[in-house]
Amino acid sequence: MVRILKHTKKALNLMVSRIKQNRSKYPSEAQEQEQLCKWLTAKNVCYFAVPNGGLRLKRTGAQLKKQGVKAGVPDLLIIDHPNMVVDGEIVRFVGVALELKRQSERPKELAEDLRDQPFKGASEAQRAWLNRFSKRGWISFVAYGALDAMLKLVACGILPIESFNDEERLLLGLEQQPDISDQPDHHTPDQKASDEPYTQVSDSQTELDQGHQEDDVDM
Repeated sequence: MVRILKHTKKALNLMVSRIKQNRSKYPSEAQEQEQLCKWLTAKNVCYFAVPNGGLRLKRTGAQLKKQGVKAGVPDLLIIDHPNMVVDGEIVRFVGVALELKRQSERPKELAEDLRDQPFKGASEAQRAWLNRFSKRGWISFVAYGALDAMLKLVACGILPIESFNDEERLLLGLEQQPDISDQPDHHTPDQKASDEPYTQVSDSQTELDQGHQEDDVDM
């Protein structure tokens, strides 16, 4: 019994060590967001962050919840109007709701059309808010690192390629206009506003059950 416990403890320690090692390969989510905000500011993008994360006292969290803080609200809201080609027509959206994740959370396989790409890495509450923004005429998506976010913002028209110098284009791998299949998930603004969450899936899949309840404030 003692030997089994020793072997189990050793295996768990090895697992934790590997997880920490893998995490160290990528910048933290905070570092990614700092870099992204630096770029957005330099490009004169009109945006703001929603400081829902971080550790807080339970009492402080309760007070913020009473004051209207909601769990799962996207990390960054861009209020410039993006323009995207939808079904052959240029559609103007209200803005962009962006949830930022680490590069390590990037899906291994991407859908041909990112409208079918799930919000991998996002919590249930985060998905619900991204859905709400989409249904109200916003472009909403999850980006996996600052570079991924920049490329998706280029694809949806927030950042024109012409605004980048040669060094920035090389960094982002931009040689020409991104293909339409590289565009982030979006829905046309004429959809009826609803709090009913849905999944960004193919036609063969079903929507999420109605009546989704928000989680507590993410502290």
